[in-house]
Amino acid sequence: MHDMKPACVSLLAVVLSLLWPAALQANDTMAVFAAGGLQFQQTNELRMEREELYLSDREVRVDYVFRNITNRDVRGRVAFPMPEIHVGDMSETPHEFHKSKRDGDIFGFRVEVDGVEVTSDFQARAYVKADDGTEKDVTELLQKYQILLVDPDFRVAPKELIAAGAIDEDGEHPTWWVRPIFHWDQVFPAGKAIRVKHSYKPVLGGTTHQTRGSGPVEFMAPWCPDKAFYQGIKKLPARYDGTLRVEWLEYILKTGANWAGPIGTFRLEIDKAGADLVSLCPIPGLKLERRGKTFVAEASQYTPTSDIKLLFAYRACDKAPCN
Repeated sequence: MHDMKPACVSLLAVVLSLLWPAALQANDTMAVFAAGGLQFQQTNELRMEREELYLSDREVRVDYVFRNITNRDVRGRVAFPMPEIHVGDMSETPHEFHKSKRDGDIFGFRVEVDGVEVTSDFQARAYVKADDGTEKDVTELLQKYQILLVDPDFRVAPKELIAAGAIDEDGEHPTWWVRPIFHWDQVFPAGKAIRVKHSYKPVLGGTTHQTRGSGPVEFMAPWCPDKAFYQGIKKLPARYDGTLRVEWLEYILKTGANWAGPIGTFRLEIDKAGADLVSLCPIPGLKLERRGKTFVAEASQYTPTSDIKLLFAYRACDKAPCN
């Protein structure tokens, strides 16, 4: 059986508050609160002059320069919604992640504005999803029984939580999803540029891959592996049962088109870091060049039209055969 962890999706959003306060949310898109959740909208007040994006299996870093192209200050709340966390998958596959005093924060998120670190606010809500697509917020119910949102520890499951569908009928595994959001107040001075940098530790999706024989390769299709990748993965030292680890990371890039005009200067760096191999589909408008263990692409007046999905493969040991 494949063991799974939540895939990681990265987003950044700014919410404007010009004549009245608005609220938050998405990688670089304008958003406002609406009934049932956050909705995205485009903005003509702010231009993204530069974006430098670094992606690896160990860290995600983004460095932006935004310019207010109006003659008045733009005030609002900048929000960074993190990927949804399926707590059930995490409980079945224990793994390490960043620990925080804020329940639901497992990312180690940091943000700087013009070189000054900003203390962001944090919000996390827990939801149970039904087969018909409806959702139920169970945050207060979990808090009632003092159960942590992301790292729950319960020996006897409360019947109320089982009845709500937040814990399976056996009373052993959580079934809820958590949506975490970091957000902070921001002023974009009239006619001026500001630099926003943020970073976090991704929580990757992952599974084991069988390298013996032809191997089940169909699941790799979303990452467009080529012949060299397939050959390379077969050569990596595998475990005694012929398996090794693959993990994936997704970054939402196309919402970068929601600002006023294209991104002035865009730079992407993909780092294999702790992995042996990496695969991804072609990114429209970008040409990746290999530089050591990294792949780099640069473009001017860039309008993203797709997202980025990375697949990392790891050897099971330094030298075969593995124990």
